[in-house]
Amino acid sequence: MSFEIVPPSIKGGNTTTEVSALLNNLINLECEAKGIPVPTIMWYKDGRPVISSPQALYVDRGQFLQIPRAQVSDSAKYTCRVTSAAGAAEKIYAVDVYGEWELVELAICQVTGGAFWKLLCLPSASSLCRPVGGNGSPRLR
Repeated sequence: MSFEIVPPSIKGGNTTTEVSALLNNLINLECEAKGIPVPTIMWYKDGRPVISSPQALYVDRGQFLQIPRAQVSDSAKYTCRVTSAAGAAEKIYAVDVYGEWELVELAICQVTGGAFWKLLCLPSASSLCRPVGGNGSPRLR
């Protein structure tokens, strides 16, 4: 009698997946693993094991890691590592959690006619802004 052995694999495991979430929202990370024998799933946050808790739940034997109310401190590199007697595989998530949107008025340089613009920005993330009103043609320096 022979047994088939299949090394573990993870759906989408060859790339790092970037995940952005707003403060207090749900983050759901997936680790769809296959292999014979069935692999064991462990999650890591910045290289440290994540223990299932109300703040970070293992769901369906670890195939999902849920963070019910994301905090800025949850921003990190999360790794799903699957292991069995046949080998190991990993999938990486780069998670960024941002605060609530806030309205910021900015003076714009090099605009004709004394123009101004209001931008809606995430705190401490000036690259994540969108115009919500103003006049003229903005040229930021």
